[in-house]
Amino acid sequence: MEKEIIYNENCLETMGKMPDGYVDFVITSPPYDDIRNYNGYKFEFEKITKELYRIIKEGGVIIWVVADSTVNGSETGTSFKQALYFREIGFNIHDTMIYYKNNPMPQTGNRYHQHFEYMFAFSKGNPKTFNPIVEPTKYHGLANMKNRGQNGSLDYEKVERTKEKKVGNVFFYSVGGGISTKDKIAFQHPAIFPEKLVADQINTWTNEKQRDLCVNKEDYKFKLCDCDTESWEEIVSQREPDYQYRDVIYYHCDMCGEDFAVVDFDTNELLYYNYGYNK
Repeated sequence: MEKEIIYNENCLETMGKMPDGYVDFVITSPPYDDIRNYNGYKFEFEKITKELYRIIKEGGVIIWVVADSTVNGSETGTSFKQALYFREIGFNIHDTMIYYKNNPMPQTGNRYHQHFEYMFAFSKGNPKTFNPIVEPTKYHGLANMKNRGQNGSLDYEKVERTKEKKVGNVFFYSVGGGISTKDKIAFQHPAIFPEKLVADQINTWTNEKQRDLCVNKEDYKFKLCDCDTESWEEIVSQREPDYQYRDVIYYHCDMCGEDFAVVDFDTNELLYYNYGYNK
């Protein structure tokens, strides 16, 4: 399957081209019940879910942004039915997060304004990457941390406060024209969510120091060391002074610590090679 191509087709066809354990991370927002007809296309939920389980890597994460329609005066509960099915086929419900809209469409009737949607994090095993969004802590110095044991008693322990803390799992975004996205064409889609939401989740669940190989190992025959090629990794360095402050990727052996190539992040230009490079 070719990378860096947009496949405008049924997602089941696209996933069918992928080998097992191919994908690190997925973020998507499926149809919310039958709120829209999607030009007659069907949402084959169970087939899609099983294919997602097949293609996701061990330790990979799926972010599933979803909400429920209201039918005959009752919310359908489809969101939680879907979450339970993900768990049934082998995923962990790693976190139930909230996508909170600061400025939702006003609603009439006897319900409060609908400010949020569910943002489930499903993982295949324990997530292999977690880069939490952090914020500064308000207080410094020692703190009394309390924990209530199974017998109901409170235990206290003095710990040093950190300078930063993880944010909560409710994510706040403003939405609407020119806010969710600056892309006027993208905004024509009837059900987009904010680009910032996507960026936050990608940065959280994927390693920001790694990306897919810009240089195909079949094209560039590196011979660096005798270590297993599974120990090779790509490390992104921004504004690297050794390379005229470009953003670069170091191709590196994690086992023996050697760098065997450096590539320009934006242009794929090979800037450095080591030990018998052949094109």
